Amino acid sequence: MSMSTIEIYCDSCDYCVNDTFMWGRFDYAFDDYRLHVNREKGWCNDCKSFKAIEYFAIPTEEEPLWQGIDNLHKTVLPNFWRYLFLRLTGRLWLIKNDLDKIKERYYSMYLLSKRQDKVRCLACGSCEVQPFRDKSKREHESGDFSDYATKMIHPGCGGVIHCRSTGMRLHMRFDNVRVYSPEGEYLGEEKYKTV
Repeated sequence: MSMSTIEIYCDSCDYCVNDTFMWGRFDYAFDDYRLHVNREKGWCNDCKSFKAIEYFAIPTEEEPLWQGIDNLHKTVLPNFWRYLFLRLTGRLWLIKNDLDKIKERYYSMYLLSKRQDKVRCLACGSCEVQPFRDKSKREHESGDFSDYATKMIHPGCGGVIHCRSTGMRLHMRFDNVRVYSPEGEYLGEEKYKTV
């Protein structure tokens, strides 16, 4: 997979970091399910650097959990003939996809209800983090690779944080997945398993 790199630096001091800390696979480990960790860039006060931090997205009303359950209940479970048709045509994976989406929504809502105000740094586990929500990001993603100032002040320094593309694209393969508990504690790395 080819990925571009962005350099984040301060205009007042010599602080400079590459955004490759966001790369890789990150999962929460539940008893019977693995949920992808949504993450964003953020400043960690303990690491004194930009790191990947958890991001808990508030679900939209368009696709609530119960809508997925109702769809599954109305279309598949009571309808033996539909189930038989899906089984005979090799489309049984459609049911599995619906069940996976329901599980994903359930665990996402669980995390949102338990930990929304306890966002952690994925490097050190600290809760002393500040999200880096750069409003100028769209300009950069649209192909403008020039240096641009963000609206964030460098904590401790007072300088303005800037971003610029390095002009490099790196080809990466991620063989390991970083595993976290539902509370956000780092459990270790595992070999990535494809299903």
